Formats: sequence, structure tokens, C-alpha cells
Amino acid sequence: MNKSNKGIILALVTALLWGVLAVGLKMAVHKVDSFTIVWIRFFMAFSALFIWFVITDRKQLRILIKPPWELIVATLALSVNYIGFMLGVKYTSPSNAQVIVQIGPVLLALAGIFLFNEKIKRSQIIGFAVLVSGFILFYYEQLKGMFFKPEDFNKGVFFAALAG
Repeated sequence: MNKSNKGIILALVTALLWGVLAVGLKMAVHKVDSFTIVWIRFFMAFSALFIWFVITDRKQLRILIKPPWELIVATLALSVNYIGFMLGVKYTSPSNAQVIVQIGPVLLALAGIFLFNEKIKRSQIIGFAVLVSGFILFYYEQLKGMFFKPEDFNKGVFFAALAG
């Protein structure tokens, strides 16, 4: 198998796993607390990396003795992302949380444009217009859900947007 096909297969597996993640989290939140689920995800990732570096390159583990401030900030930001997404899934629906969390890349693009004065092309403006149209169409359907449990829906939207 050549590298191109291997890359496509790995990308498809990743997309599939990301697609079912929110559904699995929604099922898990009925049995386990959101913070416990996030803690288990972090613990499993840490354990796998720790074992990997013990086997391959123990020098990499020195970062645990005195972590740089950037690592601490990144860990806190990732924690907010995971917990916010988990609570967004809990209070709304998996599909709603998946779409709302996409606010993050949109805000990153806007920050690049407004904070760093990046040049924007016509095709990017068209893409942004399509994105905004998609958000509007999606939220039009989701706003109907607000009338059943508006406080939970609004909480979920807030937490998913915070995760983004």
C-alpha cells in the first residue's frame, strides 16, 4: 500500500471516529459525570504517551519535572475545550455540539484577518458566506429545540461555544 492510500484510509478512520465521538459521549453522559469522562480521556492519553516515551525516548519525560508555561496554558485551554464540549453534548444534542464547536476555527480565521491583517481572497469570502449560510440554516432547525428545554439548550450552546 502506498503512502497516499494509507493517508486516505487514516483520514477516513479519523473522520469516522470524530463523527461518532459526540454520539458516544452523549450515551456515556447518561451513566457517568461529564468531568469524569474528561478526566478518563486525559488519563488514557497521558498513559499512552507516557508508556510510548518510556519505551522510545525517556529524555522526553523530563518535561514533567518543570513544564514550560506554554504547556500549562495549553493544558488548561484543552481542558476547557474538552469540558465545554462534553457539557455542550450533555445539554443539547451531539449534532448541535459538533456544529457549534466549529465556531473555534471561524474565530481563528477572523482573528487572522482582523488582528494580523491577513489578506482575504474572493474565494475565502465566498467560503465564509457559505459557512454563515450553513450556520443560519442549521440554527433555524435547532431553535425549535429551544422551546422544549430552553435553559438546557442555552447552557449547551454556551458550553459548546466556549469549547470552540
